[in-house]
Amino acid sequence: MQSLLLILFGWLLGLLAPAIQNRIRRKYRADELRNAIMVELNELKITMAMFAFLMWDHLAPLTDDQLSWLELAFRNYSGSVVNPGSIATILSLRDFSEEQRQEVFNQLQKPGTGPYPKEYSASFLVATIGEIWVLPLDFQTSVLRIKGQIDTLNQHVVFVQKRHEKTFDSSISQVNRQAVLSDLKDAYGQLGGMAKRIADEISALAT
Repeated sequence: MQSLLLILFGWLLGLLAPAIQNRIRRKYRADELRNAIMVELNELKITMAMFAFLMWDHLAPLTDDQLSWLELAFRNYSGSVVNPGSIATILSLRDFSEEQRQEVFNQLQKPGTGPYPKEYSASFLVATIGEIWVLPLDFQTSVLRIKGQIDTLNQHVVFVQKRHEKTFDSSISQVNRQAVLSDLKDAYGQLGGMAKRIADEISALAT
């Protein structure tokens, strides 16, 4: 009887072993995938913070609230996406009052010019989008929302690029040129807000 039980136990173990091994492998794969996605998204968060800064800095002097948000976004960052010196320079603006920042902004402002934004992507996330089903549902939802926000930002980037190129068209009238510049000003503000929202989503996902 004991021998029969041992045989049955061995048979059951043989049936269950592949399932157990697959479960363990899936757990390790899920952990590796989540960690890799978060590494990329945390780098993207810094990129989005810098992008938001460039949009804001072009439109108006940075406010105390914007600098506080940038400080939080850049906190403890030690990667290579953004030069630490650049971050320190941005955050040093906290030493100036908003009135002093306005004076500096007025001195440096060049009417009729503006930044030429580029498109961004989370290439690893895009390449592994078919695998994220192994991750928790709330993580999947957040990641897909961030990807959608990046896609939306890129659509606006393309619009800004086209309007920016219009500013070099010598054939357009002065009225049309002013309309293009007005469109660009609005679009820069929208891009800054989008970049901030993406960075905030990534920060929330990391907690």
